[in-house]
Amino acid sequence: MPVPAKRLKDLVEGTVDHRASQTHPTLQEITIRWRGGFGYLSAWAGEGNDNDEQIRLCRIEYLGGDPWGFALYDPATEGYTPAVLVTCGVPEVGLGLSPGLMRRSGQTA
Repeated sequence: MPVPAKRLKDLVEGTVDHRASQTHPTLQEITIRWRGGFGYLSAWAGEGNDNDEQIRLCRIEYLGGDPWGFALYDPATEGYTPAVLVTCGVPEVGLGLSPGLMRRSGQTA
């Protein structure tokens, strides 16, 4: 499995966090925890202190270029369900599709 370079990880993290600040301004931040070629995205909601709520969103998978693999987090199973991004395979697009963020912001799928 290919592993993204640090520069690419930093680029993805910055892009995802920036897009989240524009589309979900009530969130404190989006973080990505990297394990090999997988990036696990979590949102942080709250007042910016130790009581913030962590919302698991999705998993992205670096496939060695474009596109990326994508899976939504399912709280019922505490696992990830593979999904297909029809529009394009860039990680920040999946941010708006996460059920956790939609519930938090009052949107529906």
